Amino acid sequence: MKKNKLLLEITPPLLLSIYPVLFLYSMYKNSAEGNIVILAGATSLCIGGLILAICYTFYRYYSKKSSAATVMAVTTILIIISYGHIFHELYKWNLSQQITAGSINIDDAGMKDSIHASLISFSIFALLLTAYFIKKSSAKNLLRTNYILIIFSLSLTLTPLMKILTTPSIPDDQDSLVGINNANTLNGGADIYYIILDGYARADTLEKHYNFDNSDFLDSLENLGFNTIANARSNYSWTFLSLASSLNMEYLHNMKVKVLQQGKDKSPFIPHIRNSLVSQELKKQGYQFVHIDSTSGPTLTNPYANIEYNCNTSAIQNDFIRVLIEGSAFQIFNSWASQSLAQCHLNNFDTLASIPQKVSGKKFVFSHIVMPHHPYLFDKDGNILREANLSDQFEFQKRLWSDREGYKEQLQFVNKKIAEVIASILQNSQKTPIIILQSDHGPQLINQRGERDRDYYDGRSAILMSILAPNNEEINFTSPVNLFRYILNPNEQKPTSMLEESYYDSNYSTPYILQKINFNEEGI
Repeated sequence: MKKNKLLLEITPPLLLSIYPVLFLYSMYKNSAEGNIVILAGATSLCIGGLILAICYTFYRYYSKKSSAATVMAVTTILIIISYGHIFHELYKWNLSQQITAGSINIDDAGMKDSIHASLISFSIFALLLTAYFIKKSSAKNLLRTNYILIIFSLSLTLTPLMKILTTPSIPDDQDSLVGINNANTLNGGADIYYIILDGYARADTLEKHYNFDNSDFLDSLENLGFNTIANARSNYSWTFLSLASSLNMEYLHNMKVKVLQQGKDKSPFIPHIRNSLVSQELKKQGYQFVHIDSTSGPTLTNPYANIEYNCNTSAIQNDFIRVLIEGSAFQIFNSWASQSLAQCHLNNFDTLASIPQKVSGKKFVFSHIVMPHHPYLFDKDGNILREANLSDQFEFQKRLWSDREGYKEQLQFVNKKIAEVIASILQNSQKTPIIILQSDHGPQLINQRGERDRDYYDGRSAILMSILAPNNEEINFTSPVNLFRYILNPNEQKPTSMLEESYYDSNYSTPYILQKINFNEEGI
């Protein structure tokens, strides 16, 4: 009987302690590192066990109600695991009010401090209320409460556990989808830089919808030998779909990937981005695969790279652990545990510029820079306007696109940094490299209410694609699916290797329900 009672008392706190780890792992099963997940789970259980032990010792000594320890421990753990999420929701709500009013306070440190103060006060109140409930409740009522807490904690943890058990693991290796020949003869083994500028708009979109003339930047690229494709379009409207397609030189429906049509789980395509056909083929030709870690999803890290660079701006370097911390009460120590996105972007620009000196021999360099995509951290001169971290970088996925001035300012800063990067790469490379500047998709053309502009599809698909190809070959394609078919195949095989170009759009909530979009010279 005592053993059953003890099990009843320890189960809810321990299950709730492990819940955040299970939930996060269920979302990223095929990208999270197993040893990190085990470490996070063990640490969470230890913290939960410590909280329970403290509560148990206190209530056993003062009130002789051991069941009371479970109730207080559950309240404490719920506060800890939900604090960061509530903080982000309140932060989003405050930002939403500013956006609705047509003004964003770029110095939001005061807003964050105010939210923390409110949440800490609420947490103390919740603990005092729980203590009052325990004091007024009989041992019998507390035991009944424990039964309710067991049902609650079991139902909560079973949901991610079932998803983990039913989500198939994705094999590391993939079959070759398209033949690549003689990559080793490409300009005598030129270095290849594939630089993704997230959400970078095409020149005509910038002129029409942002009142910005980007010709100075594009002309400077042309003077260096770049060929900018004036009518370039992305094949897909979301980053992970676009990169999976371009890095595997194939449309997604032709790739051997199983997805739920109604789902939005990105994990099935993550291995195909990290261990892509392009990187596999270039490795076979003696290239080193160099990956500069980004601040977003599939390109946060890459275990398949020969060399990997991280921007190293946080005391906590693993992204799985960092997201757990930022969702908890440890969010209070944000500056210690969180990744400063502004500094990370700056570090990544510096790393990219120094690759010729850092890495000798043939190399395929991949860098996904999550700009000029929001959050808009920089003005055109590079001054940091606001701080953001890994967890809150995509707040208002729709609403922040409406800040067109912020987007334009950040894009101009990106232009300056990319110009510096290219100048450094060209100056320090022994042989003229192949450099590809490409956006994964265009911006979302929406207003402050989140309503789509009539040119939404045109703006979302119209992208920057500018290529420095030393052989100065004619470019006869307009979309990323054919990019590496052009780069890696010899001249005589290019016409037969190219795919018919198609463009697809989908909603963020159902990214795999694709709608084919047909464009004419004037757009859709």
